[in-house]
Amino acid sequence: MINKLLRNSYIFLFIILFPALVSAQDNQENKLLLDFISNFISNHKTLTVPKDSLNKIVSDIYSDMINNTETLNKTLYTYVIDNSSISFLKDLNLKFKTFNFKDDSNKTALGLSYSYNKDIQRHLINQDSSGSTGISFTFGAEGNVAMDKDINPDNFLDTKLSFHYFLSQGGTIKTDESTAILLNNLEDEAAKITDKQTLTISPFWLQFRTLINQNLSTQFYYDFSLNASLESNQDFSKKQYVYGTQFGFDLKAWNPNSTLANLNIFDWPFSIIRVFTGCDKNISPRGSTIPTILAGVDLINPQNDPIRAEIEALKTYPRFRFESSFKTQISNSSWFTANFRYYKEINAPKVVSNANIDEFIYFTSAFTLSNGLYFSYTTGKLPFDMKNEQVYSLGFQYKFN
Repeated sequence: MINKLLRNSYIFLFIILFPALVSAQDNQENKLLLDFISNFISNHKTLTVPKDSLNKIVSDIYSDMINNTETLNKTLYTYVIDNSSISFLKDLNLKFKTFNFKDDSNKTALGLSYSYNKDIQRHLINQDSSGSTGISFTFGAEGNVAMDKDINPDNFLDTKLSFHYFLSQGGTIKTDESTAILLNNLEDEAAKITDKQTLTISPFWLQFRTLINQNLSTQFYYDFSLNASLESNQDFSKKQYVYGTQFGFDLKAWNPNSTLANLNIFDWPFSIIRVFTGCDKNISPRGSTIPTILAGVDLINPQNDPIRAEIEALKTYPRFRFESSFKTQISNSSWFTANFRYYKEINAPKVVSNANIDEFIYFTSAFTLSNGLYFSYTTGKLPFDMKNEQVYSLGFQYKFN
């Protein structure tokens, strides 16, 4: 009983200390941190347990963290995410996961990935029925850390400030009075359903969604941005400052009967799967899942990079960057996502290309369930990586909003 109570009450302490555990350089540092947690628990006023028992409990919890990421995520949700007063976390997405390497099945690592995007300031310059334009100043951060930094498969952190000018055209609803009345009635009926799972298969919601899609025009979204960022690995032994410009484009053919929707070859295989899972009645690729693209040119100022230092290539250099993302539904409770990234140093010196650090190709895909469970496959390498990795990950994710 005491063991169970302690596990439920104090496992969150590991989440608080996770960055310290990650940055620990060896087993001795990990042991010191674990001893600190034991001392913290033993000094608690409401529970008194022998120190030896506490050490065993803490070690058991630590082992569970390695083998059961669900425990971490449930604790995270209970103690942090469910606390709605922490408003600044609403744009944070966390994933606890365990990595398994294709080349070595015995090589595993507990990891944490994060992504955070927040509009510090957003202002609409113009908004009408045909679209809108605006500017925004945003902060973003994403990365991946592992308990053992030496086997982190995605050892790349990116933290940036961006100034955006965006333009959205189309996508507006075009309805007559009778259609508007029908939509309002369907919305009222769907609003009576409180269970999300029941709502997704409700005939009111399905008809409402069909009418909305049929009355939406194709939407074009453009984004121009200036960025300043810090790229590093998780212990900052490698880092570089990045200054650049970026163009983003997103095309949404909301009407499922449109030509653009049917030309979305990326969604055709999933449209067949959706029929078998009962998500759709007919094979219909979705124009709303057309991949988004980002392209940019950056000026890279390397600071700490042992490989570049060794070949005397620490000078500032230009880099081309391209990224594409895709997300589609598989069933009423599951989704597929994919992300492709390409980095290429422009006019790289021969010494850099010979060291194989002028080009990076990275691809990741994932199946995600509505309860947060996901399975992903990653191949390739990101900046600072020296070799390609093929990694399978299993874990849970939570969004704070």
